[in-house]
Amino acid sequence: MSTTVQEMRSSLQTLIEKDEELRRAYMYLDQTMDWPINETFSLMILIDELKKRMKDDVVHFTFKKRDGTVRQAYGTRESEIIVRHEGAVLPDEGTKRKASNGNTFPYYDIERQAWRCFRMDTLMDIDRGYTL
Repeated sequence: MSTTVQEMRSSLQTLIEKDEELRRAYMYLDQTMDWPINETFSLMILIDELKKRMKDDVVHFTFKKRDGTVRQAYGTRESEIIVRHEGAVLPDEGTKRKASNGNTFPYYDIERQAWRCFRMDTLMDIDRGYTL
């Protein structure tokens, strides 16, 4: 069963109404990328999934770097996991978190033990079989 353009737009509207970060991501993709709606829709669903999973766990995902190489990363946004890896205070108590400017997705990189970000339009995949 295929999803119509109207259904995709409606789903995107519902998604971005609830979340400012996703709203900014959608605005960036819609205004700067000349993609068909189905590609934007697929990426927004993937970004939403990544965000939800990082809230509670470490996620293995891939994105394309500026130089064109593919980067595999292990990231999270869950404070307790960050504290365990960083040995510092919780993010809202002093750990510097990268801010999103609408086109980037900040995350704590477990391997590099620092906040990093990637351009949202370069997100390629999430390893759904990975568990910490």
